[in-house]
Amino acid sequence: MIATAQASGAPGNSKADIPAELLREVVTTEVLDSRRSRQPNHASEAAALIELAEAMVASPDAVLDKVANLAMQLCGAGSAGVSVIEETEAGPVFRWRGLAGRFAPLSAVTLPRDFSPCGMVLDERTTLLMDQPVRIFPYIADLKEPIHEVLLVPFEREGVPIGTVWVVAHQEAKQFDSEDARVIGSLSRFASAAVQLTDLRRDAERMAVQNAKLNATLAETNRQKDMFLGVLGHELRDPLSAISMALHALNKQAESLGMAVPARDIIERQVAHMVRLVNDLLDLTRVSAGKLQLREERVTVRQVLDRAIELSQARLTAHAHSVSLTLGDNDALVLGDPDRLGQVFSNLLTNASKFSPAPGSIFVSSEVRDRHVVVRVRDSGTGIPPDRLDSIFNMFTQLPATAPAGGGGLGIGLAIARQIVQMHGGIIRATSDGIGQGSEFTVMLPVAEAPVR
Repeated sequence: MIATAQASGAPGNSKADIPAELLREVVTTEVLDSRRSRQPNHASEAAALIELAEAMVASPDAVLDKVANLAMQLCGAGSAGVSVIEETEAGPVFRWRGLAGRFAPLSAVTLPRDFSPCGMVLDERTTLLMDQPVRIFPYIADLKEPIHEVLLVPFEREGVPIGTVWVVAHQEAKQFDSEDARVIGSLSRFASAAVQLTDLRRDAERMAVQNAKLNATLAETNRQKDMFLGVLGHELRDPLSAISMALHALNKQAESLGMAVPARDIIERQVAHMVRLVNDLLDLTRVSAGKLQLREERVTVRQVLDRAIELSQARLTAHAHSVSLTLGDNDALVLGDPDRLGQVFSNLLTNASKFSPAPGSIFVSSEVRDRHVVVRVRDSGTGIPPDRLDSIFNMFTQLPATAPAGGGGLGIGLAIARQIVQMHGGIIRATSDGIGQGSEFTVMLPVAEAPVR
């Protein structure tokens, strides 16, 4: 790790310690708009994105190095990299997890989270251009390569900034422009997805090792693992294949920007789908590791259900499903995390839509009974076999292939919903008269006392 000790007379170890005049001299992002920007090379960019999409399917571990290499090539930089936050015993640091160019041999380097160019970018949550950043961060001199300019673009996971993609100009003759910032922004989306997939796989491998040591039913564990990996591969392959095809079309049509827009729309939709799947899997790892945290507050049932309908609206609209809402007490309060409770009922609404023919209605009702708020979500869909009413809340459980078009999934939504409900001191259960008879999910949560005024 590069030492963080400051040179004599250098700025301190936080942004607050940096003189404002020096900060303005080093952080020069505004010049991106005034510099003459090079013309976009859509053919090269499309080819690069296709290469990344194929790598996401074939070898996710190599994607970050590819991102760095393509960033360097497309921007004409001397070095490029991907920095990701990592927790250590000494505190959070940025680890270089993808490298290219003159910095490529420095794969073991980490930089401090709280006092580094990447840290400043994540604090600002915006693209930054820096001129000779060694003037603020003296330890950069230990890299033994001059940094004339560095352009950094942040990327996020679930709305939380976790890293940056950056390019470096080692010579004064090279200056970055707004087109470079746009290109790096496109590459940063792949960096975010690759980090999540790689971390998820490492978590899954760690869990598998623990299960192998602790679980006497190793054969069943292996069977579930194989099923999970098969479903995961299927669910991720389709959107990524669509990305590859769309990017191929974009490459062919690069001379006509108007024709390239639909292909880019496909990319956006399919990447969003992939991110949703990854987020579900990340919730699964948190639940399994006991790391799912709740931010509790008093919230009305109406607020929770309105949030759930909002989260599910795109799916409901796409499949022509309406929600009929009947509330026995609009002001009934529960003590819980509104976002997580919204996730529970959004999962139930999505599940009802998935297994119901279109068009149709989903019925949601609530009442207060025995100091509990009781919420029911009922549909007239394909129903649940009697012998599956309990097992559908198990991880990776899939119902028989009776869902209308648009079904599928990883089989973890109901399992996560049950865990969240139990963390709130409640229970969830399913009832159904059988195949073709629809289903009803009931959630019971303790009533919260109104705050004393």
